[in-house]
Amino acid sequence: MNKPISVNEDSTIAIPIRNLFFLLAVFATALFTYMEIQERLNVLDNTLIIQQKDIDLNSHFRVNWPLGNLGSLPADSEQFIRIDYLEKEIDKIKINIEDIKDNN
Repeated sequence: MNKPISVNEDSTIAIPIRNLFFLLAVFATALFTYMEIQERLNVLDNTLIIQQKDIDLNSHFRVNWPLGNLGSLPADSEQFIRIDYLEKEIDKIKINIEDIKDNN
């Protein structure tokens, strides 16, 4: 008849050494694969965080630059000075034209 299997701390298991090496190789391969996948996920997560920060900074720049909240370029400042100068010159010319009209 069949004896029931009893397992206790004194139980022994017999396994051929080649099967033991095969199981260890499979376990090591699975562990290495898991660690590689985990590392790849960490790299992708860090890349995503960095890209999201760049996108947020770009959106901030895109919205605030046209509003003038981030300053202006030196070329813009020079252009504004030239425009002010031209406005003053036009005002002088208008005054001269008015003087000429008054003299006639």
